[in-house]
Amino acid sequence: MLDMTARLLAPLLVRRLAVLLAIIAVPACRQAGGAAVGPTPTAQAAAPTPLRWRDDDSARVAALHAGGVSVEGRHVVAWFPRDSVPVGHMRALVDSLDAAIPALQRFIGGPYPWQRLRRERITYYFVPERFVPHTADSSVFIPLWRMMAGAAPHLHEAVHVLVLPSTPYYPWELADSAEVARVRARLPLWLAEGYADYVAKGVAAQLPFHEGDGLGTGSHAQVDSICAERLRGPRGAEVAPYVGAPGVLPSLFTTERGEVAPTFYACASSFTKFLAERTGAPFLASLIPRIMHEGIEGHLRERTGHTLPELRAQWLERIGAAQLVHPQSGRTVPTAEQQIAAALLPLPASMRAGAGVIGYGADGRETTLRASTNGMVCMGDPPGDDRFDVRCYHESFFPYAGRVVAADRLRGPATDSARAAVREDLRTGRLACPDVITAGYRMLGPAHAYDAATGRAGPEIRSWQSVHFPNRTAEAVGFPTEREGTMPWVMASGRCWSHVMIVHDSASAAP
Repeated sequence: MLDMTARLLAPLLVRRLAVLLAIIAVPACRQAGGAAVGPTPTAQAAAPTPLRWRDDDSARVAALHAGGVSVEGRHVVAWFPRDSVPVGHMRALVDSLDAAIPALQRFIGGPYPWQRLRRERITYYFVPERFVPHTADSSVFIPLWRMMAGAAPHLHEAVHVLVLPSTPYYPWELADSAEVARVRARLPLWLAEGYADYVAKGVAAQLPFHEGDGLGTGSHAQVDSICAERLRGPRGAEVAPYVGAPGVLPSLFTTERGEVAPTFYACASSFTKFLAERTGAPFLASLIPRIMHEGIEGHLRERTGHTLPELRAQWLERIGAAQLVHPQSGRTVPTAEQQIAAALLPLPASMRAGAGVIGYGADGRETTLRASTNGMVCMGDPPGDDRFDVRCYHESFFPYAGRVVAADRLRGPATDSARAAVREDLRTGRLACPDVITAGYRMLGPAHAYDAATGRAGPEIRSWQSVHFPNRTAEAVGFPTEREGTMPWVMASGRCWSHVMIVHDSASAAP
């Protein structure tokens, strides 16, 4: 039905939209709120400033209640500026939304007890301003010009309302600054936005319903290629770590939003679609109220058999973007012989011949280059980054240590997500903490300080050993918890990663 509404509105666009856009000229900081509203040249040159698109919501509501027109349906109420749109077209839009809201609920498997919105209607406010479309409790705020141009994310915003938990969820719902910081660090914004986009696209295709696509993320069939292409763009490397990991991309909430939002929303939608195809849309909905208390990593692992970082890697491989997110940076993968020689460097010379090595194939994926015959397993240097990082652990400790090292090597927000998955697996017993005392060996430094041709590590590369005694405390074994000169000390005291550090100033090592 909304397709018909769009056709009926078309004759009005030329004369009404031009007038409307002339009326609602606003400061550049508001205009930077989306792909269709890019920053002005002045805003591009200046330092980014925060966007506060919710600050004026009370005034927007008051203005429309005082001088606007409302149209009521069973599931929605819509407010329009008076004389902005013919009443018949308002009615057609509300009728279309009335049909869409129950379809959204069915798609997500609701209603659920945890939903903040129960029997209340969703209220849409179509406002003659330019700002980022958003929600507040059961209200949806959309710029009038977007609705008239067919670019309004009606269903996307409705999904946000429908899956909003009854307890405070978003950072802007909290007053305590420390709690806001905690929530920002924990919130997987990619899931919140990606899920809204995934569900909206799915329902719009089923009805059909004309859902605006102001950020150009395309249909379910198109979004993977759009994401991969945008990851190649100038801000792709900045956006990628925030898709599939907890945290909020800061630039989404500044005047730089128009430069990063198209990539973030396309990739969030693509990854969410990847997960939904494996778990179902209702399962993903069930994760949302658990985010702040339990996290989602353990539930995803239980459902899919894979950690969140593993799922993310599979998704990037599927859309052809693995090399974009983890580029080779001009470095080729060394030969197996070179990788083995480098990986063994941390070990004493007498232990190198029997140690196993996990390295990388020509495609950049991990592979076993050599099996262990003496119980030690070494992890080769990941190609393509700016570090030389090789480590060796006893095979009895490796199932746990390998997970910890893999998380550390992801870097950025993805590291936090992978570490959280390790902690959750330890808590639930899916991953065992080895109850043995074992040794570890590591070398770390800048990539340029290691010469693969000669197998020599320069003085910039540090070398150290560790003695791991899981869950023991520093006090129990008689070591301090702070470094004092060259004396050994304990890190992660009392935890599974508890170990004594034995550090040397530099390596200057050769095979």
